[in-house]
Formats: sequence, structure tokens, C-alpha cells
Amino acid sequence: MGLEVFGVIGAIVSQAAGIPQLLRLLKTRKARDVSLLTFIMLLVGNLIMLFYFSICFDIVGLTFSSFGTVMCLILIVVTILFRRNVNHERE
Repeated sequence: MGLEVFGVIGAIVSQAAGIPQLLRLLKTRKARDVSLLTFIMLLVGNLIMLFYFSICFDIVGLTFSSFGTVMCLILIVVTILFRRNVNHERE
């Protein structure tokens, strides 16, 4: 295994980076200051990595890319929903 451990640890940390933002969104229900563009760009990057790892048959890469893709999708959907709720409350 050797140096691969660093790759796995790096993948875990980078793919889990959205968890604190998701927890804050769910706690505060405020998404005004959340950058959708950031999560859209992360989603595109994860989809590209997902494609690459599927061609290479890299199960570890597929696993982390899949998790990252799902995390980005959840963050995007939650952000949009909470922004819509604020807009409806103002009307």
C-alpha cells in the first residue's frame, strides 16, 4: 500500500469538505451567502474524475468521485431550495 495511503487520505478530506457547509445550511436554513458556482464547478470536476476513473477501472477513485458528486448535488439542491424559501417568504 505505501504511498497510496496519502492519496486515500487526501481523497477523503477533499471529498468531505462540503460536509461542514451542508451542516451549516441545514442548521441555519440560510443560503444567501453560499456560492452556487463553487459547487457547480466542483460537480463538473467530480463528474470528469468519475468518467476518468470508470475508464481506468479504479474502484477507489470511483468511490470517492461518486461521493463527491453526490455531495455536490445535495449542496446545490439544498442551496437552491433554501434560496427559494427566502424569496417566497419575502413576497
